Amino acid sequence: MARGQARTELGIPLTSGAAAHKAAVIQYLAARGIPVTRDTIAKFAAPLSPLEAAYYKRLAPQIEAARSTTQPDAESVDPTTAKFYAGRGTNSGGQSPAPHPDRGKIIAQIDALKKRHESLLKASGAKVVEDTTIEGMAYDPERNEIIFNPDDIAATAQIIAERVYNPDSWMDHAFQEEAWHAADATACGAQFFAIHERLSHLLEAAGPSLRPFYTGKTPKEYWSSEYIRMLWQLRETGTFTELRSGRLEPEEEDHMKRMLRQPQLPEIEQHIARIERFIASKKGSH
Repeated sequence: MARGQARTELGIPLTSGAAAHKAAVIQYLAARGIPVTRDTIAKFAAPLSPLEAAYYKRLAPQIEAARSTTQPDAESVDPTTAKFYAGRGTNSGGQSPAPHPDRGKIIAQIDALKKRHESLLKASGAKVVEDTTIEGMAYDPERNEIIFNPDDIAATAQIIAERVYNPDSWMDHAFQEEAWHAADATACGAQFFAIHERLSHLLEAAGPSLRPFYTGKTPKEYWSSEYIRMLWQLRETGTFTELRSGRLEPEEEDHMKRMLRQPQLPEIEQHIARIERFIASKKGSH
């Protein structure tokens, strides 16, 4: 994961969205001859989510072993430009310049979603916590918390509405997504990473994968966690988070749906069944 490597080398927190830290990553990119464009900044300068950070920490020894020893040249980028790009937008992983006018509405929606997806939350015991340093919504496996940023969610909801998609439906599925990850991680316990590493390898070996069309940032060693989540959401609701945002091209949507509607590996089915049994077992507990 290039984003994690850059932040590790720079000595800055993996999950920090502070403008100064993003500017430092941009300087790092420029020093390696990577063009400083909006696309590369969006791809490499964004902070890691808590779950991505946990993935990266497990992969770091392998990444370090494979790293090139080539030293970068001294080329740099105008710090004014770097700060300009790093501070752009409210959905950038950093604290918004000012509270979004719809933040109160978003907080009320989160409260409603906690009740709507109560069975998932009860299974994991995850707390839902507001944190202005994390973009949108994210699950933190180390703290067993679903973190949400009402200002970033409100800004994203506006963009989704402009795409003529339903922002409320997107928000519902995004919350359900993180609640599923929490249940998955809790059910698997200490074996969560090992289980998904094995399942990811099985999916890769099975034939054409979903990976080229998946727009998330989960490393391939663990992307089964997203594949299984999308599969479960599709079966549960008829759709999944990525289809509610309007970010995908029609051919990407079609490919993803075909992949998820085909017969799945027995190991994938067994894992979903395991998590569903775990969720059901917690419904009657106190």
